[in-house]
Amino acid sequence: MPHVTTTDLTTPNGVDGTLFHPADRAAARAALGHGGDGRKWLVYVGRVEKPKGIEELLAAFERLDRPDVRLVLVGTGGARPQCEAAAARLGDRVLIAGARP
Repeated sequence: MPHVTTTDLTTPNGVDGTLFHPADRAAARAALGHGGDGRKWLVYVGRVEKPKGIEELLAAFERLDRPDVRLVLVGTGGARPQCEAAAARLGDRVLIAGARP
């Protein structure tokens, strides 16, 4: 039987923890101009592109009968026109926040 050894391997995270970290919810909403919004937020953060499934997310959210939930899209990309069209149909249920640091 071969001799097996175990070593620890640390792989650094691909996310800058000094830039991306948990923040106060009320402060984050206020920074987007929606500090008084008491609804639950479903937040997408990433490139707004078709291969990321953004159109499927919008279609699913459109079918969701939950006026107490708001979809917040953080990011930018080529599928922004589809996001804006969905936002026009759904009113204030969708917030397009754009790129954020």
